[in-house]
Amino acid sequence: MRPTLLIAAAILAASPLSAQSVSGRIFDRATERPVPEAVITALTPAGRVMQRARSDTAGNFTLPLPRAGAYQLRAERLGFQSFTSQGFEVDAKEELEVNLAMSTGTVELEPLTITSRAAPPRIPHLEHAGFYDRERHSPGTFMRQEDIRRTRSTRVSDVLTRLPGARRAVSRGKSVVTISRSGIGTRPCPPSVYVDGQPLMMSGVIDDLIHVEAVEAMEVYRGPSETPARFGSQEGGCGVVVIWTKRKV
Repeated sequence: MRPTLLIAAAILAASPLSAQSVSGRIFDRATERPVPEAVITALTPAGRVMQRARSDTAGNFTLPLPRAGAYQLRAERLGFQSFTSQGFEVDAKEELEVNLAMSTGTVELEPLTITSRAAPPRIPHLEHAGFYDRERHSPGTFMRQEDIRRTRSTRVSDVLTRLPGARRAVSRGKSVVTISRSGIGTRPCPPSVYVDGQPLMMSGVIDDLIHVEAVEAMEVYRGPSETPARFGSQEGGCGVVVIWTKRKV
């Protein structure tokens, strides 16, 4: 058997908005002992490398994933047969646990077994509004309540300025948020704002209109190419901010 070329690997830090992950244990199929120092790579169906990690002495590994979607895992270790698993799906914010079995001979059985899936509970009114479907399939930036809390921001504008393309500007003596249009070299401009699915006719800055503690989730789109048709009817803004507020149970 030809030696497998080991790829230098490191666990990359996940951003606050990239909460989905795949973790698990890799072991020797014949002895059931852990396989340390194995390189595990997360790939898209097209073969693009999205994340790499190296298993520890107990064979454990964690791969933070940048987005939800379809993935495969490739495992490599000197002295073992390298393999690429079948495809599997990971939802937004989902924590997937798997077992990987390596062999010194030909891999005859599927080497990946999904042992558990864990995802935060879904909020009924967000489900009804299509938030989770857009989070999975749309190119915008999505923040749930736990993501917003993680920023430790006290204002909605503070949360927004942490996102790509957003910045703070001063208009008539007040701080406002502007967004750079995705893929276009134009000047930043104020986004259109929707609250609970309805367009907001803003007469003031966003912090005057809604408190961060009232926000359940947010969607941010940087231009028409990203914005779903449901939120694309307003004119004049170079981006769209959709805010979903908390509901009393």
